Amino acid sequence: MSTFLTIVVVLVILLGLWLIIRSMLAKDFEGDTKTLAYKDGLPILPRDERGQSALSVETQSQDETVSAEPVKSGRELADETKADALSSLAMVASQDSNAHNTPQDDDADILADEPIKKERFTEPSSDFVQNSPVLDRHLEEQQAFDQDNDPLLNAQETVTVVITPKDQYNGLSGRAVLDIVRAYGLKYGVMNMYHRYEREDGTGKLWFSMLGVGYDGSVEGFDLNTLTDSHFSALSLFLSLPHPHALRGFDSMVSVAQMIAKDINADVHDDEGYILDGAYLAKLRAKVADYR
Repeated sequence: MSTFLTIVVVLVILLGLWLIIRSMLAKDFEGDTKTLAYKDGLPILPRDERGQSALSVETQSQDETVSAEPVKSGRELADETKADALSSLAMVASQDSNAHNTPQDDDADILADEPIKKERFTEPSSDFVQNSPVLDRHLEEQQAFDQDNDPLLNAQETVTVVITPKDQYNGLSGRAVLDIVRAYGLKYGVMNMYHRYEREDGTGKLWFSMLGVGYDGSVEGFDLNTLTDSHFSALSLFLSLPHPHALRGFDSMVSVAQMIAKDINADVHDDEGYILDGAYLAKLRAKVADYR
Protein backbone atom coordinates (compact mmCIF):
# COMPACT_ATOMS: atom_id res chain seq x y z
CA MET A 1 0.00 0.00 0.00
CA SER A 2 2.77 2.35 0.83
CA THR A 3 4.50 1.47 -2.38
CA PHE A 4 1.41 2.35 -4.38
CA LEU A 5 1.11 5.72 -2.71
CA THR A 6 4.71 6.43 -3.39
CA ILE A 7 4.21 5.70 -7.07
CA VAL A 8 1.13 7.96 -7.21
CA VAL A 9 2.98 10.83 -5.57
CA VAL A 10 5.86 10.46 -8.00
CA LEU A 11 3.44 10.48 -10.95
CA VAL A 12 1.72 13.60 -9.65
CA ILE A 13 5.05 15.33 -9.26
CA LEU A 14 6.10 14.35 -12.78
CA LEU A 15 2.78 15.53 -14.16
CA GLY A 16 3.20 18.88 -12.44
CA LEU A 17 6.70 19.24 -13.80
CA TRP A 18 5.50 18.40 -17.29
CA LEU A 19 2.74 21.01 -17.12
CA ILE A 20 5.16 23.66 -15.93
CA ILE A 21 7.66 22.86 -18.68
CA ARG A 22 4.89 22.87 -21.30
CA SER A 23 3.61 26.28 -20.23
CA MET A 24 7.12 27.70 -20.38
CA LEU A 25 7.70 26.29 -23.84
CA ALA A 26 4.38 27.71 -25.00
CA LYS A 27 5.36 31.26 -23.86
CA ASP A 28 8.73 31.05 -25.61
CA PHE A 29 7.06 29.90 -28.80
CA GLU A 30 4.53 32.78 -28.59
CA GLY A 31 7.36 35.31 -28.20
CA ASP A 32 9.20 33.86 -31.16
CA THR A 33 6.04 34.02 -33.21
CA LYS A 34 5.61 37.73 -32.39
CA THR A 35 9.16 38.53 -33.39
CA LEU A 36 8.74 36.65 -36.64
CA ALA A 37 5.37 38.24 -37.57
CA TYR A 38 5.83 40.48 -40.67
CA LYS A 39 3.45 42.33 -42.95
CA ASP A 40 4.52 43.77 -46.30
CA GLY A 41 8.11 43.13 -45.32
CA LEU A 42 7.80 45.11 -42.04
CA PRO A 43 7.68 43.61 -38.54
CA ILE A 44 4.42 43.88 -36.64
CA LEU A 45 5.02 45.14 -33.08
CA PRO A 46 2.69 46.20 -30.25
CA ARG A 47 2.34 49.97 -29.65
CA ASP A 48 4.12 49.82 -26.30
CA GLU A 49 7.15 48.11 -27.87
CA ARG A 50 7.54 50.33 -30.98
CA GLY A 51 9.50 53.14 -29.24
CA GLN A 52 11.75 50.72 -27.46
CA SER A 53 12.38 48.83 -30.71
CA ALA A 54 13.28 52.03 -32.60
CA LEU A 55 15.58 53.12 -29.77
CA SER A 56 17.30 49.75 -29.74
CA VAL A 57 17.72 49.83 -33.54
CA GLU A 58 19.19 53.36 -33.42
CA THR A 59 21.56 52.41 -30.60
CA GLN A 60 22.61 49.33 -32.49
CA SER A 61 23.30 51.39 -35.67
CA GLN A 62 25.34 53.92 -33.69
CA ASP A 63 27.34 51.15 -32.10
CA GLU A 64 27.95 49.62 -35.51
CA THR A 65 29.04 53.05 -36.90
CA VAL A 66 31.41 53.68 -34.01
CA SER A 67 32.82 50.21 -34.29
CA ALA A 68 33.22 50.64 -38.06
CA GLU A 69 35.26 53.88 -37.73
CA PRO A 70 38.99 53.31 -37.53
CA VAL A 71 40.65 54.23 -34.26
CA LYS A 72 43.11 57.15 -34.72
CA SER A 73 46.37 57.37 -32.90
CA GLY A 74 47.33 60.30 -30.64
CA ARG A 75 49.78 61.71 -33.23
CA GLU A 76 47.10 61.73 -35.94
CA LEU A 77 44.69 63.59 -33.63
CA ALA A 78 47.38 66.17 -32.77
CA ASP A 79 48.17 66.70 -36.47
CA GLU A 80 44.50 67.23 -37.29
CA THR A 81 44.11 69.72 -34.41
CA LYS A 82 47.19 71.64 -35.57
CA ALA A 83 45.91 71.70 -39.16
CA ASP A 84 42.52 73.02 -38.03
CA ALA A 85 44.19 75.76 -35.95
CA LEU A 86 46.39 76.81 -38.88
CA SER A 87 43.37 76.90 -41.19
CA SER A 88 41.48 79.12 -38.73
CA LEU A 89 44.44 81.51 -38.42
CA ALA A 90 44.80 81.69 -42.19
CA MET A 91 41.10 82.49 -42.57
CA VAL A 92 41.24 85.26 -39.95
CA ALA A 93 44.38 86.73 -41.54
CA SER A 94 42.76 86.79 -44.97
CA GLN A 95 39.68 88.55 -43.59
CA ASP A 96 41.80 91.20 -41.85
CA SER A 97 43.83 91.69 -45.00
CA ASN A 98 40.69 92.23 -47.04
CA ALA A 99 39.29 94.63 -44.44
CA HIS A 100 42.50 96.72 -44.46
CA ASN A 101 43.09 96.63 -48.16
CA THR A 102 39.63 97.75 -49.19
CA PRO A 103 39.77 101.27 -47.58
CA GLN A 104 43.34 101.74 -48.81
CA ASP A 105 42.27 100.92 -52.31
CA ASP A 106 39.40 103.36 -51.98
CA ASP A 107 41.76 106.02 -50.59
CA ALA A 108 44.15 105.38 -53.43
CA ASP A 109 41.33 105.88 -55.91
CA ILE A 110 40.30 109.10 -54.16
CA LEU A 111 43.87 110.41 -54.14
CA ALA A 112 44.23 109.48 -57.76
CA ASP A 113 41.13 111.52 -58.55
CA GLU A 114 42.22 114.56 -56.52
CA PRO A 115 44.75 115.95 -59.02
CA ILE A 116 42.09 115.81 -61.70
CA LYS A 117 39.66 117.68 -59.48
CA LYS A 118 42.27 120.28 -58.55
CA GLU A 119 43.20 120.81 -62.16
CA ARG A 120 39.54 121.12 -62.99
CA PHE A 121 39.04 123.82 -60.36
CA THR A 122 42.26 125.68 -61.09
CA GLU A 123 41.72 125.90 -64.81
CA PRO A 124 40.59 129.43 -65.70
CA SER A 125 37.29 129.68 -67.45
CA SER A 126 37.67 130.71 -71.06
CA ASP A 127 34.02 131.78 -71.17
CA PHE A 128 34.55 134.62 -68.66
CA VAL A 129 35.92 137.23 -71.05
CA GLN A 130 33.73 140.21 -70.17
CA ASN A 131 33.88 142.42 -67.11
CA SER A 132 31.13 142.06 -64.54
CA PRO A 133 29.09 145.26 -64.26
CA VAL A 134 28.21 144.46 -60.66
CA LEU A 135 31.85 143.86 -59.72
CA ASP A 136 33.02 146.96 -61.58
CA ARG A 137 30.41 149.09 -59.87
CA HIS A 138 31.38 147.72 -56.46
CA LEU A 139 35.08 148.42 -57.08
CA GLU A 140 34.32 151.93 -58.28
CA GLU A 141 32.18 152.63 -55.24
CA GLN A 142 34.87 151.28 -52.92
CA GLN A 143 37.54 153.37 -54.63
CA ALA A 144 35.37 156.46 -54.47
CA PHE A 145 34.62 155.80 -50.80
CA ASP A 146 38.32 155.43 -49.97
CA GLN A 147 39.15 158.65 -51.81
CA ASP A 148 36.36 160.60 -50.19
CA ASN A 149 37.26 159.26 -46.76
CA ASP A 150 41.03 159.53 -46.99
CA PRO A 151 41.58 162.45 -44.64
CA LEU A 152 45.00 163.29 -46.07
CA LEU A 153 44.38 162.74 -49.79
CA ASN A 154 43.62 166.39 -50.65
CA ALA A 155 44.63 167.97 -47.36
CA GLN A 156 46.49 171.27 -47.48
CA GLU A 157 46.42 171.82 -43.75
CA THR A 158 45.13 170.11 -40.62
CA VAL A 159 43.65 171.38 -37.39
CA THR A 160 44.61 169.10 -34.50
CA VAL A 161 43.43 168.70 -30.93
CA VAL A 162 45.17 166.29 -28.54
CA ILE A 163 43.60 164.52 -25.56
CA THR A 164 46.21 163.67 -22.92
CA PRO A 165 45.26 161.82 -19.71
CA LYS A 166 46.36 163.62 -16.56
CA ASP A 167 47.74 160.30 -15.32
CA GLN A 168 50.50 160.27 -17.92
CA TYR A 169 52.27 157.34 -16.26
CA ASN A 170 49.45 154.88 -16.98
CA GLY A 171 48.42 156.59 -20.19
CA LEU A 172 45.50 155.17 -22.13
CA SER A 173 44.94 151.46 -22.72
CA GLY A 174 43.72 149.94 -25.96
CA ARG A 175 40.59 148.68 -24.21
CA ALA A 176 39.79 152.24 -23.15
CA VAL A 177 40.19 153.34 -26.78
CA LEU A 178 37.67 150.71 -27.85
CA ASP A 179 35.21 151.96 -25.24
CA ILE A 180 35.66 155.52 -26.52
CA VAL A 181 35.07 154.72 -30.19
CA ARG A 182 31.96 152.71 -29.34
CA ALA A 183 30.56 155.47 -27.15
CA TYR A 184 31.10 158.26 -29.70
CA GLY A 185 30.34 156.48 -32.94
CA LEU A 186 33.81 156.38 -34.49
CA LYS A 187 34.32 153.81 -37.26
CA TYR A 188 37.53 151.98 -38.10
CA GLY A 189 38.60 152.58 -41.69
CA VAL A 190 41.13 154.12 -44.07
CA MET A 191 44.80 154.27 -42.97
CA ASN A 192 44.03 152.27 -39.79
CA MET A 193 42.35 155.28 -38.23
CA TYR A 194 39.05 155.80 -36.48
CA HIS A 195 36.77 158.25 -38.28
CA ARG A 196 33.68 160.23 -37.31
CA TYR A 197 31.18 160.61 -40.10
CA GLU A 198 28.16 162.79 -40.62
CA ARG A 199 25.93 159.98 -39.38
CA GLU A 200 26.74 157.53 -36.62
CA ASP A 201 26.19 154.52 -38.88
CA GLY A 202 29.30 155.48 -40.86
CA THR A 203 27.59 157.18 -43.77
CA GLY A 204 27.70 160.74 -44.97
CA LYS A 205 30.60 163.17 -45.03
CA LEU A 206 33.76 162.56 -43.03
CA TRP A 207 33.98 165.02 -40.12
CA PHE A 208 37.31 164.20 -38.49
CA SER A 209 39.73 161.34 -37.80
CA MET A 210 41.61 159.99 -34.77
CA LEU A 211 45.12 158.54 -34.30
CA GLY A 212 46.98 157.24 -31.28
CA VAL A 213 50.04 158.93 -29.79
CA GLY A 214 52.89 156.74 -28.59
CA TYR A 215 55.04 157.38 -25.54
CA ASP A 216 57.75 158.75 -27.82
CA GLY A 217 55.34 161.40 -29.15
CA SER A 218 54.82 159.83 -32.59
CA VAL A 219 51.34 159.41 -33.99
CA GLU A 220 50.32 155.91 -35.09
CA GLY A 221 47.38 154.02 -36.47
CA PHE A 222 45.46 151.35 -34.61
CA ASP A 223 46.21 147.68 -35.21
CA LEU A 224 43.05 145.79 -34.37
CA ASN A 225 45.04 142.59 -33.84
CA THR A 226 47.02 144.09 -30.96
CA LEU A 227 44.85 147.00 -29.87
CA THR A 228 43.60 145.39 -26.68
CA ASP A 229 47.20 144.96 -25.49
CA SER A 230 48.41 148.40 -26.63
CA HIS A 231 48.92 151.57 -24.61
CA PHE A 232 48.98 155.20 -25.73
CA SER A 233 50.08 158.42 -24.11
CA ALA A 234 47.35 160.43 -25.84
CA LEU A 235 44.78 160.57 -28.65
CA SER A 236 45.10 162.94 -31.61
CA LEU A 237 41.96 164.18 -33.39
CA PHE A 238 42.41 166.17 -36.60
CA LEU A 239 40.34 167.87 -39.29
CA SER A 240 41.72 168.11 -42.82
CA LEU A 241 41.36 171.39 -44.69
CA PRO A 242 39.88 172.32 -47.08
CA HIS A 243 36.62 170.64 -46.08
CA PRO A 244 33.15 171.08 -47.61
CA HIS A 245 31.67 171.44 -44.11
CA ALA A 246 34.72 172.66 -42.25
CA LEU A 247 32.95 174.51 -39.41
CA ARG A 248 30.56 171.64 -38.70
CA GLY A 249 33.48 169.23 -38.74
CA PHE A 250 35.49 171.46 -36.41
CA ASP A 251 32.64 171.96 -33.93
CA SER A 252 31.95 168.22 -33.91
CA MET A 253 35.62 167.39 -33.32
CA VAL A 254 36.01 169.86 -30.44
CA SER A 255 32.77 168.75 -28.80
CA VAL A 256 33.73 165.05 -28.92
CA ALA A 257 37.25 165.81 -27.67
CA GLN A 258 35.93 167.70 -24.65
CA MET A 259 33.50 164.87 -23.77
CA ILE A 260 36.24 162.23 -24.07
CA ALA A 261 38.55 164.32 -21.89
CA LYS A 262 35.86 164.56 -19.25
CA ASP A 263 35.29 160.79 -19.33
CA ILE A 264 38.95 159.82 -18.92
CA ASN A 265 40.10 162.81 -16.82
CA ALA A 266 42.33 164.33 -19.49
CA ASP A 267 43.41 167.72 -20.87
CA VAL A 268 42.65 169.02 -24.37
CA HIS A 269 45.42 170.97 -26.13
CA ASP A 270 46.85 171.54 -29.57
CA ASP A 271 49.74 169.66 -31.14
CA GLU A 272 52.20 172.10 -29.53
CA GLY A 273 50.86 171.57 -26.02
CA TYR A 274 48.78 174.75 -25.60
CA ILE A 275 45.59 174.21 -23.61
CA LEU A 276 42.48 174.90 -25.67
CA ASP A 277 40.62 177.58 -23.72
CA GLY A 278 37.76 179.66 -25.07
CA ALA A 279 39.92 182.31 -26.72
CA TYR A 280 42.18 179.80 -28.39
CA LEU A 281 39.23 177.78 -29.68
CA ALA A 282 37.71 180.95 -31.20
CA LYS A 283 41.01 181.65 -32.98
CA LEU A 284 41.13 178.15 -34.40
CA ARG A 285 37.49 178.33 -35.51
CA ALA A 286 38.17 181.55 -37.42
CA LYS A 287 41.07 179.84 -39.15
CA VAL A 288 38.83 176.97 -40.18
CA ALA A 289 36.20 179.37 -41.52
CA ASP A 290 38.65 180.57 -44.18
CA TYR A 291 38.54 177.11 -45.76
CA ARG A 292 34.76 176.90 -46.14
